[in-house]
Amino acid sequence: NKMCFGVNEVTKGLEGNSLASVLVDSNIEPLLMVKHIVMMGQNKNVPVILVPFVKSSTGEKMGFASAALGIK
Repeated sequence: NKMCFGVNEVTKGLEGNSLASVLVDSNIEPLLMVKHIVMMGQNKNVPVILVPFVKSSTGEKMGFASAALGIK
């Protein structure tokens, strides 16, 4: 699989050094839910792109809502 979905899976992907980049919903409240992903990406030199409405877009287009997407 070329992608992983969700905060937990993206966190695992960053821990395992298996992600090339990450998209994170910039509108998530509380932001603390995804802040660790941004910090992990910086520590591991993985680009983390903050994009508004990732969660609602995945919900509409893919049938499930995800606040974070990891690209392998």
